[in-house]
Amino acid sequence: GVRTAGHIGVDALVKLAPAGVQRVIAIIACLFCLGYAGLLTVASFEWIQTLFIANIGAEDLGHVGVKQWHIGLIVPVGFAMVFIRFGEIFVRLLRKQQIGLGLADEAAEATRLSEHEGPKP
Repeated sequence: GVRTAGHIGVDALVKLAPAGVQRVIAIIACLFCLGYAGLLTVASFEWIQTLFIANIGAEDLGHVGVKQWHIGLIVPVGFAMVFIRFGEIFVRLLRKQQIGLGLADEAAEATRLSEHEGPKP
């Protein structure tokens, strides 16, 4: 979702609004994304702490010393990276360096793709 932005219909609808309104919508959406990523970073870190304390070996890899928390560590790390990405976007929105989330423009991309395909038989 972070890479490809949101729903194409929502993207097209937001693009109809004036630039100032688009920016406000982007700030609100970014705050929700920061909250979500922050919440899941903390919750998944607590989950990893529990796995660390339990010290359970990973299925099929436990015999070489790999634990479940080693594998699961990607979850809090990934959500922390998402949080950082939305933090960067939020700062750019506040500095008026961008209007929207700037992740992708699915409506424009879909239009561009349909133009290149040409008429269908």
